[in-house]
Amino acid sequence: MKIASAVLFISTILSFHAFAGIQIQGTRIIVHPDTPKTLKISNLDPQAAMVQLWIDEKNESLTIKENLPFVIQPPIAKISGNKTKSFRIIPLPESKQRYATDRESLIWFNALEIPGENKARSDDAATKLKLAFRMRLKLFYRPAGLKGTPLEAGQNLKWELKKPHQDIL
Repeated sequence: MKIASAVLFISTILSFHAFAGIQIQGTRIIVHPDTPKTLKISNLDPQAAMVQLWIDEKNESLTIKENLPFVIQPPIAKISGNKTKSFRIIPLPESKQRYATDRESLIWFNALEIPGENKARSDDAATKLKLAFRMRLKLFYRPAGLKGTPLEAGQNLKWELKKPHQDIL
C-alpha cells in the first residue's frame, strides 16, 4: 500500500507542470522623472503570447485601473515565440507633483501573460490547461535632486535590534 501511494504521489507531481513563458529583465525597475525607462520582456516559449502591462500603487485587483502619471508603450503586445520585445515606461510631468521629492516612492509594475494557442496540434490542445500568469515587480520612482548616491544611502542606514516584548512592564 505504501509503495502504491508513493508511486501515485510521484506520478502526480511529475505529470503536472506550469511554465510561464515570459521573462522580465531585472527584478525591480527604477524610473527617473525626466527619463523614459526601457524594459525588455522575452518570450521563452516557442508559441506566441500576449502581454498586458500596467502600473498600480496599492490595488492588487485586475479590474480596477488607477489613474497614475505614467504611460506604458505599448500597454498590450504580442511577443512571438523565442523573441524579445522592448517596452517603455514614460513618466508624465504630473509625477513630480504626485510623489515625494525627498525619497523614492514604491509603485507596482504588472505584467499579465496570456499564452497563445497552437492550432496545428488541436488534438493535444484539448488535454492541456492554459493559465494566464501575472507578475508584479517593484517600480521605484526616484525623484531628481536626491542627496547623495545610492551607495552612500546604503552606508548611512542605521540598524537597531529590539527584542520582542522587551518594554512591557
